[in-house]
Amino acid sequence: MKFTCEKKLLEGALAPLSRMVSPKATLPILENILLDAGKDGVKLAATDLEVGMKTFISAKVDESGSVTVPARLFFEVVSHLEEKLIEIEVESGSSVLELKGEGFKYQFNILNSDEYPVLPETPAESKITLTQKVFKEVLKETLFAAAPIREDNPVLAGLLFKLDKEVLTVVALDGYRLAKRNLKNIKNSLTRTVIVPSRGLSELIKLLQDVDDTVEVYFGEHQIVFKLNETILFSRLLEGQFPQFERVIPEKSEVTVKVGKENLLQALRRASILALDRESPKLVKLNLKGNRITITANTQDIGQAYEEVKVETGKKAEKEEVTVAFNAKYWIDALSTLDFEKIRIELGSSTNPGVLKPETGDDFIYVVMPVRTVSELVKV
Repeated sequence: MKFTCEKKLLEGALAPLSRMVSPKATLPILENILLDAGKDGVKLAATDLEVGMKTFISAKVDESGSVTVPARLFFEVVSHLEEKLIEIEVESGSSVLELKGEGFKYQFNILNSDEYPVLPETPAESKITLTQKVFKEVLKETLFAAAPIREDNPVLAGLLFKLDKEVLTVVALDGYRLAKRNLKNIKNSLTRTVIVPSRGLSELIKLLQDVDDTVEVYFGEHQIVFKLNETILFSRLLEGQFPQFERVIPEKSEVTVKVGKENLLQALRRASILALDRESPKLVKLNLKGNRITITANTQDIGQAYEEVKVETGKKAEKEEVTVAFNAKYWIDALSTLDFEKIRIELGSSTNPGVLKPETGDDFIYVVMPVRTVSELVKV
């Protein structure tokens, strides 16, 4: 195998591929990246058997061939090279790959590509097509609310994709909050519901661009596949029952107000600095009365925080007063992620969830569970 390519192209392909490789790989070959040189260029691939990626770069190929090379070391060396063009060669029968150019040469021990896992092809059926910009927006508005990997309930570390003909609903739920996004008017006749691990989607969102180029989403029986131009990312689906998320969303709230997103975000960030209670970290109280939300935090032996944020109210909200305690982190996570200038906040009693929506429309909804304070528990 022998080919010459642009360093920039190779580095760009290796960066996401190296993240596919697990440092705790069960098989030595899974610590490697596959290089497959053909007449049109070089195919590259990496997988940990749960998530994987394939991509293609242009190259001048003098001799075709296929090998695997240590992922992280290979990427680290390539990323630090200054040369614009680099040459990669493996002599017939050799177990060493040479990476060379003017004034440098590196050698890497390689493994036979015959031992590398067979990577899936894109299914011929069960496909929808979205623009990268829109799909990136959908993931951005939901992915942050997924749970870390949990042995007791692994499906919460994934996102629910519910495809019902022309509507795609994406839901993340970690037991304390929920983020749901509807994407309508999809040209599709499928009905599918799958749970996609957040790890693969975290890699996908790094590949998606704010452009109108398309991404094809293939719903397989046990895998989901995303195709963007020359790159294919695939992920195993999670098995299990996703919680009935509709029950978490309040049917109605006592008060609805509109508020500037950035104003509320900064006030919460400042107030949460003094929310240091060990039993209820980041605990703040939101009091809605008249045309303002008051945010307070109180930590014994530390101090107190008080913030006021002006809101736009309806006639009903002007006469109501509502106080609910929340973990500020869950509001800050959402507000710092979303791009809306103004938002709607819906609050009920102290035991009801808080709801965040864009200023207009209901395609996105975010629900935060309240925190029961000691005084409320004593009353109970």
